[in-house]
Amino acid sequence: MASLSRIRYGRRVVRRGDRAWEVGPRTVWRVRYTVPLPGREIRRARETTQKLRAQVLLREAESLETILARGAATRDDLQRWLALGLLVRSDLSALLGQDLAISWQQVLDRYRDHAVRLRWRTAETSVARARKLVAWFADRCGSPAEVTTELVEEWLRWASSRRAANTVNHTLDVLRKLLDPVFPDRNPARVVQRLRAGRQARFPRALSPEEDLAALEAAWSCREALGGLLWPLYLVLRFGGLRLGEARYLPRAHVLPGRLLIQEYQLRPEEIAAGDRFARHIWQPKSYEARAVPVPPWLTELLLKLPAPRLLLAPGGRALQRHVVSRTFGAVLRGVRPDLTAHCLRHTAITALLEEGRPVPWVQVWAGHREVRTTMRYTHIALEGQRRDTAARAAQLSAAWLASRR
Repeated sequence: MASLSRIRYGRRVVRRGDRAWEVGPRTVWRVRYTVPLPGREIRRARETTQKLRAQVLLREAESLETILARGAATRDDLQRWLALGLLVRSDLSALLGQDLAISWQQVLDRYRDHAVRLRWRTAETSVARARKLVAWFADRCGSPAEVTTELVEEWLRWASSRRAANTVNHTLDVLRKLLDPVFPDRNPARVVQRLRAGRQARFPRALSPEEDLAALEAAWSCREALGGLLWPLYLVLRFGGLRLGEARYLPRAHVLPGRLLIQEYQLRPEEIAAGDRFARHIWQPKSYEARAVPVPPWLTELLLKLPAPRLLLAPGGRALQRHVVSRTFGAVLRGVRPDLTAHCLRHTAITALLEEGRPVPWVQVWAGHREVRTTMRYTHIALEGQRRDTAARAAQLSAAWLASRR
């Protein structure tokens, strides 16, 4: 008999082959049901994070059990249950003696169901890659069942001539997941080997001392941009080393004298920028790891004097949109070097700490790096003993900025 249950997962590490990542707390709905096949019964389960979809799956699972037990299933019934993921192709072979063709649209729909379990931005990127893959392969074969190893290798050669190796490998992972329902035994995308790509494909782009000072002056000249918040946002990125998402959703309650707290925070719906999504309106740091970031005292003094009730860098109470901030910083920094972005300020902050002689483990915790090898990449570009006069100049300009606001 089909049943529906709610399951709450805590933080856990998920492993797929040679990959592993941490998944935060979440609630899923699990539908358990029995598939009556000739000569045997198989107990199955399907999970989803959406309650309404779980109820639909439950009704379909009850219908599957009843109709298959009576032997009254039609090809349309089997096709529908296959598209919902309640049956697999081997079940169809047992029931009909032959496979039913799965369309490209059904493959894409099933991948969307899988993507809802990923982080929102990861899901958006993965679904976009899945759409491009479906368009590429649909032009060359009528159905997913016609995909061969040779065709996947042709796509790999085509993609590798246009994209970086790491990007191609990530897209290959999406293709493997797309074709898993079609080829449960021997997926041609899993036969093809991934491209060889080093983990250190490039070093972080940090500003030199001269570029650092020039960028500071450029930000000061454009300090009224972003509703007058470009200057404090620049200082948080450059001297706090925060990621852009951490800075955009930094609450006043997490600013203490001499340090910033980066930890999960309950947002109000009206505070979330357009295009951002958070489960239950809870902002969480990357890798779900909280940390305290020591910063110069003059920086926290400036932040605490901003007229914001909750989020510091949110004009009108709503967080700044990511693409607006990135475009504005790109325009400001383009006068220094055309390849500079807002994230380069974080790279510069980490590099400056290593140049001051800070221990690598201390910098790792300060930056919020999960693995020490990520921090070690900065040791290749940091020049020990190199002097930067940016902090003194920033403190001087910040005092002038506060005086103009009185």
